[in-house]
Amino acid sequence: MWEALKVIADMDVTTVSGDDAIKAAKRAVEGLTLMVLAYGKAMSMSTSPSDYEDLTSYWGQFIDTLMGKINGAV
Repeated sequence: MWEALKVIADMDVTTVSGDDAIKAAKRAVEGLTLMVLAYGKAMSMSTSPSDYEDLTSYWGQFIDTLMGKINGAV
């Protein structure tokens, strides 16, 4: 997933084809979907959801903070 995005990100804007961009975007969506599913599956393995309260809370806080540092993030 990362490699496909990195290749596109490093290319000159005049050399990126629509097909290249679409393939990289699809790969990224697939990878992100799998990461979210894996996270959910890992959380569901515990009989005590409170085991993950800190992880979930901090994860959300860190994502919010880091996304705010990305140029052009909404």
